[in-house]
Amino acid sequence: MANMVMLGFICAILEVVSKENLVRAILENVPKGTETLNQQAFEEGYRIGKGESR
Repeated sequence: MANMVMLGFICAILEVVSKENLVRAILENVPKGTETLNQQAFEEGYRIGKGESR
């Protein structure tokens, strides 16, 4: 999961790929049954990267 957190963080910082496209790619490529957990990890990293608090 740490890789998804970092991917979200990098997405937020660099803004090279849109968040929507990256989430779509993640959901299409992670093992079935792990989509929600991986998306949550990505979203957490993205939130941190944008400097947003909970």
